[in-house]
Amino acid sequence: MKKFSGDITRLVYLSIIVLLIIAQSACAENLSKSSAGNQNSFTIAPIFREFYDQMGGESTLGKPISPPVQEENFIYQYTVNAVLVKATNPESQNEVLFSPVGLDFSLPPFKMKGPIREGEYYVHDIPIYLDFIPLYQKMGGQNRVGKPLTPLRYNPQKKRYEQLFEGVGFYFNETEPKGTVKLLAYGAWKCQDACIYPVSQDAKVILPKPIDPHFFSFVEQLGSDFTGFALAEAIQTKDGKIQQIFENVALSYDTRQNPTIQLVEIPEKLGILPMDLVNKTSDGEQVFIPLSGEKGHNVPREFMDYLNLHGGLEVVGAPINEASIVGNQTVWQCFKTICLEKDGQIEGIYQIHPSALGLEYLYLNKPQGGSGLEENTPPSQFSTATPIDTETTTIFQTTPIKIEITQLHDWVDVHTPQEIRVVITQNQLPIEGLIPYLIIPRPDGTPIQFPMPKTDAHGASQGQIPAISAPSGTLISYKVCIRIPDLPEQCAQGAYPIWTMPE
Repeated sequence: MKKFSGDITRLVYLSIIVLLIIAQSACAENLSKSSAGNQNSFTIAPIFREFYDQMGGESTLGKPISPPVQEENFIYQYTVNAVLVKATNPESQNEVLFSPVGLDFSLPPFKMKGPIREGEYYVHDIPIYLDFIPLYQKMGGQNRVGKPLTPLRYNPQKKRYEQLFEGVGFYFNETEPKGTVKLLAYGAWKCQDACIYPVSQDAKVILPKPIDPHFFSFVEQLGSDFTGFALAEAIQTKDGKIQQIFENVALSYDTRQNPTIQLVEIPEKLGILPMDLVNKTSDGEQVFIPLSGEKGHNVPREFMDYLNLHGGLEVVGAPINEASIVGNQTVWQCFKTICLEKDGQIEGIYQIHPSALGLEYLYLNKPQGGSGLEENTPPSQFSTATPIDTETTTIFQTTPIKIEITQLHDWVDVHTPQEIRVVITQNQLPIEGLIPYLIIPRPDGTPIQFPMPKTDAHGASQGQIPAISAPSGTLISYKVCIRIPDLPEQCAQGAYPIWTMPE
């Protein structure tokens, strides 16, 4: 089947049809003032009806959002989630296919690193995620759906896991029950304004920004599964470097002496500070990385295997903490420039991947919405307030646990981090060895959280909230929480204003 060749012609034709329908409907005496008439104007053409029903109908492919469109020897019809196409010339195989909309996405090249593993379902050397295989096969496999364009990837903007193919895209939200598989809105993306239909935000197609030429070969070498999609255009920093932020990392190119590409140390900039060095463990599944004499950090062997496929510690830097369990099923460990996680909710080859720190870094640097994201960033959830005299100590009491927060600064400017010290006691005695979590809100209201160092013999731990670029008077709220098995999460809250002294 030929690639979509007459996009402009077809879209203009569709636009004219839609405008005529709207104009005719506006003249009708019984026209509903709502937009529902336009949304439900079309039905599946008889030539596509049997295939549409076999694929699951509206629940799978979405509503039809265009009339059938004839172009040369092909008939097309758009649904929310796909574009159906059938050849009409006598020598054709007379079957319905999905038009390869994904080829228009201009995605970065991807090559799966590592050996092919038994038990995985590969198509062109890219494994299809296990939960997607039944629907992929039902929809006709490679013959109809086409080749995979990406591996399974986490989309932090939509909080979903997705895998993009030529003809359709599969996804599931991280909060939905396992096995819930849906299609991305390929048809609505392709039709753009020529089709009038509201698309679920969960299913909206989000495409990367172009990779700056300085970084293209570097991303190709490491793999786009490692860097994630580019979130913003490259910029020049104050120190003369070129920087581009991706979903998982930020890359920096020094244009001055000996031009080199480096990963930005995002963990530190997000307030994820190094923890105390430890001794080598006897666990054979851990690789010990010595950093000072006999002290260092232990790294899960499967994390090291992943890193070795993507440049090793020479690229990402030394570990800065021990692996820990975050949430119910996620193992998490940070290095100088990235954090890795093993997601227990994901099966098979895709369990281990970098955390989406790039998005957090972008939000913190531009919290008021000028982030350059593919879609508009939700309005900031930071509240604004006039600078006030705030108490620097907040006490949260839940017998017999007490969390006491102390802020180093009553207020900070846009260039200064805030230092947070927490002391945890039980019956007036310090608790050693707990890992407090520092939680601050992103502009869309969802939390950024990261562990502080373990409490010491005095029950104390100290962390840092990075400098936040926000208007003077913005009140930054945060929480420090502890999680103890079989007990509810316990938190203490604090807040401080951003303030710039008048000149």
